[in-house]
Amino acid sequence: MAEKPSARGPSAGEKAQKALGKKLNRPAKPPPTMPGKKAEKNEPLARRVTDEVDDL
Repeated sequence: MAEKPSARGPSAGEKAQKALGKKLNRPAKPPPTMPGKKAEKNEPLARRVTDEVDDL
């Protein structure tokens, strides 16, 4: 007997990976500036770090 297909379908993550592909791995971009503060050219870029879970 053949297995029935999943009634729930693909997960949201699987659908996003299929639809967006490489767009999910975006390059780092500078953080937004606070109102009234001038942006400095040498400010570090905002980086998304997924390996560290200590600050959750």
